[in-house]
Amino acid sequence: DGLEMEYRISEEMLNQMSPTLRENKTTILSVHNFFPVPDILPADKGNGDAFLFSSDKKEERDQAVKYTARSIQAAAEFGAGVVVLHLGRVPIETIKSELFRFYDEKKIGSLEYTEFMRESKKLRSKAKKRALTIC
Repeated sequence: DGLEMEYRISEEMLNQMSPTLRENKTTILSVHNFFPVPDILPADKGNGDAFLFSSDKKEERDQAVKYTARSIQAAAEFGAGVVVLHLGRVPIETIKSELFRFYDEKKIGSLEYTEFMRESKKLRSKAKKRALTIC
């Protein structure tokens, strides 16, 4: 019954869409950060992880705050009740390929899988402290 305004919508697209959305009284349920695509990014490069709140670079964290404020403002203008945020990530090697391997080999729940997950969780737990205390 409604729409999410999301991070692939450029300022130009928003300007074209807005009159129709308002005229048709379209319900905007949510806004997905960063909306519209921040002007410092190419229009096709918008995404919810464009600027990480957990970055160790102050400039990137500042941009996350700046462009999130813009998303919140857009949500208020459209009457959206929700703003979807990606707050960052823990900087560790991805384990996705290993998880797919366990799945493909039907080893989910195996001793090897359980040990792999235990070690992965330990590494993530060590790494998360920095990401959670960066601000």
